[in-house]
Amino acid sequence: MRKVQNQKDLKKNNLAMIFDYLKKHDVVVKSKLARELGLSVVTITKICDDLISAGIIEYTDERESTGGRKPLGLQLIRDSRFIIAIDLSEKDHAYIGLMNLGYEEISSDIIEIDPHWSIDEFFDVMKQRFNFIIDGIPEEKIIGVSISIPAIFNPYSGIIEECNNPVFINQNFKKRFGEIYSGKVIVDNDANLAALGHFFKNRVENLIYVHFTDGIGLGLILKGEIYRGYAGYAGELAYLGVPGFHGGICTVEHALSEDNLISCLESLTGAAEGALSIQDYRQEILNESENAELIVGYIKQTIGRLTALLIDLFNPEQVIFGGGKFDSFKNYLPDIIKISKEYSMTSKRITVEIKEASDDTVLVAKGCCERFYQEWIRSSSII
Repeated sequence: MRKVQNQKDLKKNNLAMIFDYLKKHDVVVKSKLARELGLSVVTITKICDDLISAGIIEYTDERESTGGRKPLGLQLIRDSRFIIAIDLSEKDHAYIGLMNLGYEEISSDIIEIDPHWSIDEFFDVMKQRFNFIIDGIPEEKIIGVSISIPAIFNPYSGIIEECNNPVFINQNFKKRFGEIYSGKVIVDNDANLAALGHFFKNRVENLIYVHFTDGIGLGLILKGEIYRGYAGYAGELAYLGVPGFHGGICTVEHALSEDNLISCLESLTGAAEGALSIQDYRQEILNESENAELIVGYIKQTIGRLTALLIDLFNPEQVIFGGGKFDSFKNYLPDIIKISKEYSMTSKRITVEIKEASDDTVLVAKGCCERFYQEWIRSSSII
C-alpha cells in the first residue's frame, strides 16, 4: 500500500485492503475481516455499508458462530462490475475478454490478425468484436478497458515505440480505443501484466517474470507493485548483450530466436545459409544429435546465466518463465535452474524458486484486471 497522506488516502487504503480480501475469499464476517486487516469493526462496517449501497458487495447466508446470534457474512458480487481485458502479446491474434471483479472470464473472443491489415482495418475489426463482447451488459457496469501490448511503450506520450507487429508502431492505443469506447482505457506492457497476474494469483511480492513471445519481455514486481524505473522503461531485457554461439556479443532476443538457432545448425552441419527450416531444426533436436546437443547447451547456458544475473540484481522470491515460445525450452528448465544457481551469488545464500508459468493467457488477462483495479480502487469515486 502507498503511504497514507490524509483522511481521503486513509479511506482508499482501507477500501483497497477490504476489497483485496473479499476478492480472495468467498464469504467473511465483519469481526474476522477486522481481525485479519487490523481495522476496527466500525471502519469495516462503514466502508462495507457504502459498498453494499453501490451494489458491489452483499450480505449473504448466516455464518457459523460459537454462540448468540449468528453473524451475517459479506461477499463480493463478482458480476456487479466488469473489465474488458485485451491481450495483444501474440503477433497473429488478439484476445478480448469480458472479466468480472473476481477476474473470471465471462465471455471472450479471438481475433485472427491479418498481417496485411492497416491500423484502421485492425481497429474496425476490434470495434466489431468489442461491441459483440459487451452486448447486453449495462454501460454503468463496465468500469473500463485494460490492454496488454508486446512493446516498448512510452508511458508519458502513450506511443508504442517498438512492437512485434509493425503496424502498431507509433500508434497511441489509448487514444485509438477512445474512438471505440468512451470510458477509461489503460495500456501496459504484456510482460508487466503477466507478472502482475502472477502476483494476483500467488501474492508473491517480489518476482521476476520472463515473457517469451515473438520477443522476450521482462516484468518486475517489487514489493507488490510493477517496477518501471525512472522513465518507465524498466524490464527491457530483449536487447541485453549475451555471448554469441560462435563468439562475440549479440542480444538475448537474437540469441534465442528461431532464426539464430537455425543459423547455428546450418553452420554446424555445413549447410548453406537459408537451406534449413525450423522443421529441420526441430527434427535435429528430436534426434538428439551431437549438433543438437551443442545448440541446446548454448540455450541452457544463455538462459541460466541470464537468470543468475536477474536474481543477483533484484533478489526476487520467484523467477517465472512464460509465454508461448517458452514451450520450446521448458524441457531444459531443470538444467537452466542448475546453471543459474552455479552463477548466482544470491542463490547460494537464499532459496529462489524458479519455475514455468501455468497459463499465460489467463495470467495476462488477470494482470490486465489487476492493473485496472489498482488504479480504479485508488483514483475513482467507487463509493
